[in-house]
Formats: sequence, structure tokens, C-alpha cells
Amino acid sequence: MEHEAGSVGTVSALDIRPCTAEDFERFRELGLPGRVIQLHMRRFASQELGERIFFLAWNDDSLMGFGSLLMTSKYEDVRSTAGEFPELNGLEASPQGRGTGTSIIRFAEDEARRLGAERIGIAVERENNGARRLYERLGYSDWNNGFVIDRWFDLDDDGNETFEHVDEGFYLMKQL
Repeated sequence: MEHEAGSVGTVSALDIRPCTAEDFERFRELGLPGRVIQLHMRRFASQELGERIFFLAWNDDSLMGFGSLLMTSKYEDVRSTAGEFPELNGLEASPQGRGTGTSIIRFAEDEARRLGAERIGIAVERENNGARRLYERLGYSDWNNGFVIDRWFDLDDDGNETFEHVDEGFYLMKQL
């Protein structure tokens, strides 16, 4: 699926699509670090189990970004308070400020609609003001039930968990 990114100074056209097994050879050719490939392998395995859609944003042969649409929130507090709905997770876009993140978010929203969802959620670290402003510009608003605690691990090149991150963040939702 082709998505046009933002305005002047933006990435021209992105091919945003779910990750495939063939993409891992491209990751190696691009020289991605082993720890990054290991993380992508975990996301791909979760996609294969039907837990998420792990998508990549390509511009020709350049990987411009990625993200996951989880089938339901990873946060128990969100599920028990607001119900079950898809959640955008692990969004990364490079370079920033050129429309790639917006295109990835729109892709995730389109996928959530395709799945029949009426809303979508996303968590953002408290210190990540730029991302929060982007999400709010795109129609996301605070869920008004406090912060969520995100837990995730750094991996080494063999896929071993090396350090646990525990981050407090805002939780935002959008009606689709």
C-alpha cells in the first residue's frame, strides 16, 4: 500500500506493508545490528501468531520506519477500563519531521478500520513531547485515566534480554 507523506521537505512515497520473512535478508543487507534484527524477529513471530501486524515503511531500498498494530492493548489497565481495541506500538520513523511517522500512523489506522475497530490507542513516554504533539494533531486525546507503565527489554545480538526498561507514559485514544 503506497502512502504519500506530508508536505514540503517530506519523503515522497512510502511503501508501507506488513513484514514478510523475505524482509530479514534485506535487513541483513542494510547492515542492521543483530539486536535490531532480533527485535524484528520477535515482532514478526508475534504477527505470525495473529497478535499484531508488524509493518515496515520503505522508500525504494531504504527502511524509513516501522510499527506494530497490536490486536488489543498491551496494558491491562487500558483493557479493563476502556475495553479491547487495537493499539499502535513501537512506532519509529527516520528522519523525523518529514511525514513518515504520520504515514505510518495513517496506515495503522486504516488497518484497524479494516479489522472493524471503532477506535485505536497509543502510549507515549512522558518526555516524548514531540510525538505526543504529533498524535494530538492527528486526533488522539488523553484517555483521562492516568499513566500507563510500559515495560520492554533491550536485546543483544543473540536475542537475549539484557536490560528492562520501565517507562511511565501517557495513553491516548482516537475514534476511527
